Amino acid sequence: MTNDSSFESKEGRIDAIPALILLLLPLLFLPDLGLNVNTALGTLKISDFIIVPLTLLMFVTPRREDGIDRNMSGISRLMIIFSWWALIVTLLFPMRYNYSSNTELYFSILKLAKLLLYGMFGIFIASILKSDKEWNWFNWSIVVSGFLAGLNLIAFRLHLVRPDSIVALNEQVYTGNLVSVMLAIIASYVLALLLQKHGSHRWRLAATTALVIMAFGMFVSGGRGGWLAMLASLLYISLRQKRRYAVIVAIVSLGLIIFSYSNLEVFREDINRTIWFEPGYHTGIPGQGTGLMGIDDGSRLWWWKNEGSKILDDPIVGRGFFHRGGLSGLRWEGSHNFFVQMFLETGIFGGSIVMIILLIMWRQSGKSGLGAGGVELPVKAGLIAAMIGGMSGEYFYGGMGLLTLMLVYAAVGRLPLEPEKSTEVSRDTINEGSYGHDSANEGCVIQ
Repeated sequence: MTNDSSFESKEGRIDAIPALILLLLPLLFLPDLGLNVNTALGTLKISDFIIVPLTLLMFVTPRREDGIDRNMSGISRLMIIFSWWALIVTLLFPMRYNYSSNTELYFSILKLAKLLLYGMFGIFIASILKSDKEWNWFNWSIVVSGFLAGLNLIAFRLHLVRPDSIVALNEQVYTGNLVSVMLAIIASYVLALLLQKHGSHRWRLAATTALVIMAFGMFVSGGRGGWLAMLASLLYISLRQKRRYAVIVAIVSLGLIIFSYSNLEVFREDINRTIWFEPGYHTGIPGQGTGLMGIDDGSRLWWWKNEGSKILDDPIVGRGFFHRGGLSGLRWEGSHNFFVQMFLETGIFGGSIVMIILLIMWRQSGKSGLGAGGVELPVKAGLIAAMIGGMSGEYFYGGMGLLTLMLVYAAVGRLPLEPEKSTEVSRDTINEGSYGHDSANEGCVIQ
């Protein structure tokens, strides 16, 4: 560390505070280890305690002084608009529902505050990626984060760490689904970077190792939404890559699946349960809840239809943010579809803002894709995993699911709204790996 509060790296200096934040970022992905704190209004996880001091650092982090409007600025404005609208429809609780106390109201407001905290922290991360030096550190943080999240699932699902109560066990089942989707998002992003030959030899070796751990974490998670999200992302990546890379991805993926089915009992049981199951197992209604071609989809299609039809009952203001069960008329477990749930809870206006945010992220990735090292494919692969994962559960209310999505978007969010023409390169140049040199003097992006 130098005397002007910056760290010296192979690529040059990086401000001390952004370096500290990026070094600590993977701590948010640590396993729970039984350290959660249960309260009357929900459970506080390790990440909830860690993210607060990290967020406070944003107030002492040097701001950009280039005067350039960034992609993230538009997303942050839409997030604030959504938060205000969700707060308004939630504050209508006392007038619309005859609850004996304000517990439901307070719970919903806290949920909304958590969404804003984690969402804006993701925007903040994008804001500190001022140059390729910070992006280099960021991608190391992403790799370590995925590695820790994968270990989390492996430790619990293989009983290397045992939950200390039935409540903790039930939480771990839900966490398995959530972390599986998080891993699909991170793995999609990292895999696309690898296929584009980004990074130094050390980074690529670390990324490959982390991908193996993330893959096995998904296999043992029981989170089939994460499996489907990863498969959709792999298909997209394969279609966008040269044929030889698509074949390599297919062979490696199939090999990992066969190996896991043969050697991991928990994965084999999940596969068998998915293909051969008893209709009505999830819904409690004999014969109902069957997915396409009789395959177990966790009754997703059935619940989407039954809950989604309620959108028209309150199309303007919805039922209130995270207002489920009780007098809401909605299932406490939700519709198992984040996007349907946003329309149910915040009305057509609120749900439309969520969809517009995703659409803008997608379009920004395409516009910025050939600049600054080519992040279009990695970010779009992560977005596809997030969208498919969001269709299997309500994983983006706030917390680590939303943050994971925002971290992947940060690679695009940090770029100017109008990319400089001088930074644009052809897709052939990207695929040939011109940004993967190990020398800091040869214009590398990731080391």
